[in-house]
Amino acid sequence: MEAMSLAPAIEIRRLTKDYGRVRAVDDLSLRVECGQVYGFLGPNGAGKSTTMRVLLGLIRPTRGQAWLLGRPCASVQARAAGVVGALVEEPAFYGYLSARRNLVLLARLSGGVSAAEVEWALDLVGLHGQGGRRVSTFSHGMRQRLGLAQALLPRPRILLLDEPTSGLDPRGRVEMRELLRRLNQQEGVTIFLSSHLLGEVESLCTHLAFLSRGRLLAAGPTRDLLASNAVRVELEATPPEEAWLLLSRRAEVHNLTRREDLLVFSCPRGALSGINEALVRAGVQVSALAPRAESLEELYLRLTEEAPSGAPGA
Repeated sequence: MEAMSLAPAIEIRRLTKDYGRVRAVDDLSLRVECGQVYGFLGPNGAGKSTTMRVLLGLIRPTRGQAWLLGRPCASVQARAAGVVGALVEEPAFYGYLSARRNLVLLARLSGGVSAAEVEWALDLVGLHGQGGRRVSTFSHGMRQRLGLAQALLPRPRILLLDEPTSGLDPRGRVEMRELLRRLNQQEGVTIFLSSHLLGEVESLCTHLAFLSRGRLLAAGPTRDLLASNAVRVELEATPPEEAWLLLSRRAEVHNLTRREDLLVFSCPRGALSGINEALVRAGVQVSALAPRAESLEELYLRLTEEAPSGAPGA
């Protein structure tokens, strides 16, 4: 029992999934400790949804292994009530039934829940007083909330969420973010989520992993990744055309853009002195060279831009 308590919430070792000639996930290894809020990021086709389906035991990997709380993902124990809840695809409900009745029926698949637990879940996701309404009358955002309520029954130790704020308005996204934070901090739920809303991810997630074409690009604590070697640089130089040409030829320069006479790019912090020296040597007058730490969006763009080409994932 003690050994089980020390197991990570999610562990993935050398996971590979092929669909014919298409490699959706490529030798992926990842470890998510209990209590973390882990952002799983990447462009469409990166392999995020495929990885989540493996974790839920919905598909089998071609190679490699994955565990939930030390139990193989395909095992009965990993799928037992109270281990994992998921909102991975757009939730499907019986439109002619009420929200409350849907939750009761769907919870029976995992052993059933009490009426009090159903009301707890409805209240938690902001559907208090809406449990008697037919789901056919719900907006997309309300269905998304109901899908989260379903994932919370019975109370799981791990939540797998794929775009949990999809269809929500700005207020709804804020409320969902605060709900997930409360589940993590007060209920101790480990959350593993994917999202394209990077501002939401940055404010919520304690750890991040970046995936592209099925391959892991980087992983670690959010703070460490954002305080890494890379910086975003704003350059004022004359003539700007000559500076642009020189920068565009340097391999360490990424995401080069121009706003009138201001050039903006990303590069390793250690490359700044060499870039400045090269500009001066070329006769470019540098009036300002201002580095700052990358935002999550800039880090995401740089990592996925640098990712090697190959068959896309899913």
